[in-house]
Amino acid sequence: TISDSTMTSNTANKYALYIVGSDSNTITRSYISNPAGNGAGLNTGADYNTISDSTMTSAGIGSYYALYIYDSDSNIVTRSYISNPSGYGARLYFGADYNTISDSIMTSDSGSYYVLSISISSSNTVSGSYVHGLAYITGSTGTVIGGSIFVTDTVTGSALQLAGGSLNLALSSSTLSGGTQGAGIYLDENNSGIINLSSNTITGGAYGLNIATQAAGATLSITSMTFSSLTAGATAINFLGGQFVSTFTGVGFNSANIAVN
Repeated sequence: TISDSTMTSNTANKYALYIVGSDSNTITRSYISNPAGNGAGLNTGADYNTISDSTMTSAGIGSYYALYIYDSDSNIVTRSYISNPSGYGARLYFGADYNTISDSIMTSDSGSYYVLSISISSSNTVSGSYVHGLAYITGSTGTVIGGSIFVTDTVTGSALQLAGGSLNLALSSSTLSGGTQGAGIYLDENNSGIINLSSNTITGGAYGLNIATQAAGATLSITSMTFSSLTAGATAINFLGGQFVSTFTGVGFNSANIAVN
């Protein structure tokens, strides 16, 4: 266990905290920062670790991470602050499965890199968190998001994008605000399985929900979705093409700025 500690570096391509192939460690009430490189890293078989009540920061421009989880499973990050104004906030990548980020704040001011990126990974959960920047799920299976707020200031950005042939998504009880020319939620093409959106609110954006052609057999289920305060002339639900099964129940078009839907 590491508690009430400060871990800092100012070196490119290095981590302030780096755990590789080590399980069941606990980091709590700690400050982890590397302005020139990466904050905290869990790499290749670093499983069942917990980071709580801690701050992880990077100011590295581009492919640098405040938190990077690679090929590591069943880790918990909770009640923590994760920030990189110039690069990635939190990235879960390539076999980072069954991880949970809860009750945390993730921020990035970069319009080119993601505040939250879940890529080629399975069964990850984000709950009760505030996510400020671009959030991106690609090539991933069974992502669960609940009780969270997603906001982007990037003009053409989407608060949350599902892409890369992802399989299944459950998004519930969350609020999403896209850029003025972007979308609250963007379902990019060729995702499959069941995309379940329930009890969500979309605020801001030229499109509330942007839906591209999904893979054959994909099912989109929307229950209790409210659109409010969209950009003037907005389209609430925008189908970009294709045919797939969609079910809409309890959708409220409450924004006076909606031009379509």
